[in-house]
Amino acid sequence: MSVSFRNMSSTATDGAPPKPSPAVAEMTTQDKRAAMHAMIQAAVAKLPALPDTLEEFEIQVPAHDGWQSPTKIVRPRTHVDADRSLIVHFYGGGMIVGEPDQLLSVARTFAGTYGAVVALPSYRLVPDVRFPIQAKDAWEVLVWLSRNAEAELGAKLDNGFIVGGVSAGAALASVCGGLAMFPDAADAQEAPMLAKPLTGQFLSVPSVAMDETVPIEYKQFFTSRDENRHVDGFNTSALDDVFRSLGCDDYRSLWFSPFATLVQREPVNKIPTYLDCCGLDPLRDDAIVYEKVLKSRGVPTKLYLFSEDKHSSWTTLDAPTKARAPTIKEAQMEGMKWLLTRPL
Repeated sequence: MSVSFRNMSSTATDGAPPKPSPAVAEMTTQDKRAAMHAMIQAAVAKLPALPDTLEEFEIQVPAHDGWQSPTKIVRPRTHVDADRSLIVHFYGGGMIVGEPDQLLSVARTFAGTYGAVVALPSYRLVPDVRFPIQAKDAWEVLVWLSRNAEAELGAKLDNGFIVGGVSAGAALASVCGGLAMFPDAADAQEAPMLAKPLTGQFLSVPSVAMDETVPIEYKQFFTSRDENRHVDGFNTSALDDVFRSLGCDDYRSLWFSPFATLVQREPVNKIPTYLDCCGLDPLRDDAIVYEKVLKSRGVPTKLYLFSEDKHSSWTTLDAPTKARAPTIKEAQMEGMKWLLTRPL
């Protein structure tokens, strides 16, 4: 699940029922982060023990300005010469809250099932920083991993190099994918380059489009922000709050999203893309319209729509969802398998 502070409750670690959190209007940013941290760590405490076949540790990935991204690594305990793909997965939280452990259960499953090295990076949050620092943090982590993951983490990127994320993390992953798809764009030209090419994008409930960037021919498919304006929890009003907090002044910038560039021209690199979305989510049609434009540009895609769910994904929090056959987890496992087993 991605974050909706309208329904947030603190989670007790002693088995007692959750207690309601203070009204959102009364919560400071630090209150929100503390509440989310408590929820995530309570969920982590309930996970099964780490299998003997896996190992976990944290590294610090440097950014250009001296900041370092605490990045959790989950990988198989196999010889470093094994053909282990690299999956880089960014957490959600509206770019206001969140931490790598939000995706720890997912990382363990990907590493155990697909024999991959999974990296869960951190990025700086608003209001501590503003647009486009989060996206530049994500890109710089990805570049560092492209240059160092083979020697330092035992990954083999020629066997698979996936960038992914959930909600706000999927937005960041899409930016990374866009910079890789359009290396000749001005924004990409000013950024450091990947040492190895991306082989897949994994975008769960992403935010990629705005009304002003959706062409007229796709407007009929971009209605979820009106249709889900008043749903409980994460609705259009909450989404608008996220955008205001981000402080972006250019929705056509590649640092915000590749969508506006993609509708204008064909990408240089057509990176296969998995997407999923939820029917009662104001972001539903971001994924639907993005998938249509990607496909029109010759990019291989796989899309799942969970029609009865609100803004939801597979995370350590393991919130209940309505999706069945497949469940959200089953769809995402199939999506990652699809990305990792495509011809390179």
